[in-house]
Amino acid sequence: MKKILIIFFIGITSFSFGQSIEKIIGKHLERLGGKNRLLKLTGTIEKRNIHLEQAGVSIESIVAIDKKKGVKTELKASSVSGESTEVFNLKDAYKIEKGKVSKTSRKRAKYLANIVSDFPSPLLKGSFTLLKKDKYNGVDCFVIKRSDGNIYWIKNHDYTLAKSETNLYHEELGLVTITSVFSNYKKVNGILFPFEREIIEYQQRITTESIELNPKLEKSFFEVSSDKTKKTSKIKKKAILPSPDKIPQEVFNKTKSYFAATESMSTLEAMYKEDRLLKNFYYDLYSTNLAIAGRYKKALEARDLASNYTRSSKKTVNLDQFKPYKAINEITTLGDQHQAIFINEAHHVPQHRAFTHQLLQKLYNKGFRYFAAETLMPKDTGIIQQKERMLSYINEPEYADLIRTAITIGYKIIPYEQENPKMVTLSDSQKAQRQSIIERETAQAQNLKERIFDIDPKAKVLVHAGYDHIMEKEHFGLDMMAKCFKELTGIDPLTIDQVGLMEKGNFKFSDPNYQHIINKINPEEYLVLKNKSKEYWVTEDKKGKVDIQLIHPRTNYKNQRPLWKSLNGKRKHITITSPKMVKKGIAEVFVSDEKNGVPIDRIYLNKKRPSLNFYLPKGKFILVITNEKGKTTYKKSIHVK
Repeated sequence: MKKILIIFFIGITSFSFGQSIEKIIGKHLERLGGKNRLLKLTGTIEKRNIHLEQAGVSIESIVAIDKKKGVKTELKASSVSGESTEVFNLKDAYKIEKGKVSKTSRKRAKYLANIVSDFPSPLLKGSFTLLKKDKYNGVDCFVIKRSDGNIYWIKNHDYTLAKSETNLYHEELGLVTITSVFSNYKKVNGILFPFEREIIEYQQRITTESIELNPKLEKSFFEVSSDKTKKTSKIKKKAILPSPDKIPQEVFNKTKSYFAATESMSTLEAMYKEDRLLKNFYYDLYSTNLAIAGRYKKALEARDLASNYTRSSKKTVNLDQFKPYKAINEITTLGDQHQAIFINEAHHVPQHRAFTHQLLQKLYNKGFRYFAAETLMPKDTGIIQQKERMLSYINEPEYADLIRTAITIGYKIIPYEQENPKMVTLSDSQKAQRQSIIERETAQAQNLKERIFDIDPKAKVLVHAGYDHIMEKEHFGLDMMAKCFKELTGIDPLTIDQVGLMEKGNFKFSDPNYQHIINKINPEEYLVLKNKSKEYWVTEDKKGKVDIQLIHPRTNYKNQRPLWKSLNGKRKHITITSPKMVKKGIAEVFVSDEKNGVPIDRIYLNKKRPSLNFYLPKGKFILVITNEKGKTTYKKSIHVK
């Protein structure tokens, strides 16, 4: 699975021409509660949640600071990391993972020492320069630079800190600069703190649950002794649950039924939703399973449970400045200017594949002759046969038909996945998991280069990838496939993000910009936003990383089927009266002349239906209905003219 690096941002939270730098800082400190009151602070204990946006994961954390004793950070276990603790006692820094204690580098210890030294505000001491006036999110700010290079944006109207660019030393990434945005200020015993902050480069949002001032922390709280190490290692560990797909895969192996496998996975929900380590991983896999089985709406709802939080409020797009344009027309026109187009998907949203499907013929007419898709292996260059792995993306009808249609049009199919990767699990170190990501991203880019452009330098390729692989700049501290591809080939791909502005199972969990656009425009087709200067709008966290963000309309349903499956009229709506014997199972429509192919449509039958409603192109097909145990109970030929 994809590993996300967690940036342990402890940072002290605090922060106005026409005024001297001293007056600006003085007003800022006064706004926070006054210099004298700040100087009386000895420490804090802060309970936080770290939300990793793209991974859909929330991690509970506690940060304790005592300016005479040290700093300690505790992270609870999650689907992307195990439980861990970092301690700095004003001399040495230690990391505790899996009951093992390791000493961190002197550079990390120095960074933590600066955190303690800066408490409770980095503007209480040091020398500063007033750089300029600037606007951030439409608000006038004073930009202040500290002698160590850290930069702070102070709001002109209320003297609070809006944004900062500061140096952070990470054990694996080295010295990095992070941009933090602060909001939702609240007073705690007369002192003002931001209860929300975002780290832009790593798409992390940190929300504060509570802050305790001047806690009584013993010196031993910041110490790591050999006795404590032994005691920690003897703690009886909670039984580790198997991967959430293990049992459903065994059911699928026996029945070849997505109904039986999905029902099996559903029964495991109560067990996994209480497991901090595997909860989000379970809902990630479960939502993908539901999508493959044809339960599209349920898939969106399940995925919400892996990341059921609302993103922090931020300034939304100005729809007077940026106007909506039809996405398919814009992308088709841009095809004249690009050799490579990279478009992504969320693996639990087959609608993303349906959109790429609608680009195939139009881009072929623009000279595109290669179609590369994630998850394909070297032998997958023809009509896709069903895979033994239940959660294989290409067992999903829209994915398989995307490949099928590309072949029919005339594209050459290019598998580009990394071959024979080293297996890495959640129990492996962050360093090992980070290295695994680096190797995969590099291998994917290298495969595209070797299998297409080394052979045909003037080739034009459409690449369909997952999530963050299309990022053109460093993402979570890593070089993703698109960035590696650009460096290897010198080709600048057109990158199109479908994930950021898509619908969620619950509308309130959608990106605030998506909610704003839907409420104002309520589009019925795929859109992009562009201004008079022909610049495309993307959300702040994707600037420089992608060229275009697609705005998906909210799904409309008819007869319990999503209307996007019609592919804008390319497929016909076919209604078949349900056989009387059908109660529970799966109804699948296969292309007549394909052996062991993936169905072109699939309906999940969990209750009696008077009719079955499919979306099919012209051609000859076979309807096959299986019961809850995978046994075939009905067959029928279908001819769509």
